[in-house]
Amino acid sequence: MLGRMDRRLFLLALALLAGCSAAPTTPTIPAPVAPPPAVGGPWQSKLDEQNPLVGRIWDPQARAFVSEEVLLERARTADHVLLGEKHDNPDHHRLQARMLQGLADRRPAVVFEMIDLVQQEALDAHLRDHPGDAAGLGAVLSWEKRGWPAWPLYQSIAEVALGAGLRLLAGNISTAQARAVVKEGLGSLGAEQVERWGLTTPLPGPLQVALQEELRRSHCGYLPERILPGMADAQRARDAAMADRMLSVQGPAVLIAGAGHTRTDRGVPWYLRTRRPGVQVVSVAFREVQASQQEPPPPEEASHDLLWFTPRLDDDDPCARIR
Repeated sequence: MLGRMDRRLFLLALALLAGCSAAPTTPTIPAPVAPPPAVGGPWQSKLDEQNPLVGRIWDPQARAFVSEEVLLERARTADHVLLGEKHDNPDHHRLQARMLQGLADRRPAVVFEMIDLVQQEALDAHLRDHPGDAAGLGAVLSWEKRGWPAWPLYQSIAEVALGAGLRLLAGNISTAQARAVVKEGLGSLGAEQVERWGLTTPLPGPLQVALQEELRRSHCGYLPERILPGMADAQRARDAAMADRMLSVQGPAVLIAGAGHTRTDRGVPWYLRTRRPGVQVVSVAFREVQASQQEPPPPEEASHDLLWFTPRLDDDDPCARIR
């Protein structure tokens, strides 16, 4: 007779033999997940319109493409949403208006980089006398005379905002103030404003160096080195002013600004989080694809929470005018 232990070993051996004689099973391989479809067309900009990135929304943190619905869901749960543009690309403004439409029921204030703080009174007076008149805002704000691309590019954003009863807010320091900062430093804004805007806290060293390098590059290397620290101070003052404007409203705010201002590392989000730790911010950049670009940028180049790729407006050399 088999002892208790022997019986257990015998039964285990039978089980193993049965397992060996069973037909082998084929492992299940999950089907590849297709990326969400491209969205945002038809495009007004045409260069590289067929690039596989065009119309896709990239999440650098997740290293994955996401749908427009996911993008809006994230934006709707944030305290503040920043929509970074290339100023002259009409598709960027069209997509900004599209996103604002999706957020309108949250009643956000809409802050514009392109409107100086000193113009708020004129803006309010025009809308008080001409409610809903988005078309007339360009002339009232001297939009093109102040160097911005034609007002009709931005008009659809204002139309969505005014149609939903949202308030339009100026966000930027004036050109005169910026010049004073370049020449005299941040102290030219006044001690109280410097303190309130969070400008007493310097950018961490590497971020300050990166900011000055970006300014050097964006001016094609023609800026005198001695002026770079002042230019960086002026950029910081602009970012801090826009952050202050967003924080001044009760409830959510949406910022319309150049993509350089909406960077999460050293732009407006830096001041929002420095002044109000824990604030929920989502920064979206509308990014023109380049001819050699077929893949999203690597993680170390991520400067926004989400990227929405569009065709390029043109291949003009931005340094030609400066030369």
